[in-house]
Amino acid sequence: MFHVGAFIQGLASITTVQGHAIEVFSIGISVLPNEVRCFAVMPLFYAAKHISGAALKTKAIILLDAIEKELGYHTQASIRILQQQLDAQFRM
Repeated sequence: MFHVGAFIQGLASITTVQGHAIEVFSIGISVLPNEVRCFAVMPLFYAAKHISGAALKTKAIILLDAIEKELGYHTQASIRILQQQLDAQFRM
């Protein structure tokens, strides 16, 4: 049996996760010193995983790639996962 209340509660939690992910993402894309940028990789990655917009995911991929090129901090595994999400999103 389908319960409307549970469905609405599920939607509310999705929008809450999206909102928090966008907040974390916004911090990650701000101007940060190099000493902090390497520590922003994991929060940025997990935020981007939970953001549904392709433009923000692409921005995260670009930023993660820049962190690897400029600082040498390994980000290719995270980039690959985000790229797979993007590819799946466009196949739908």
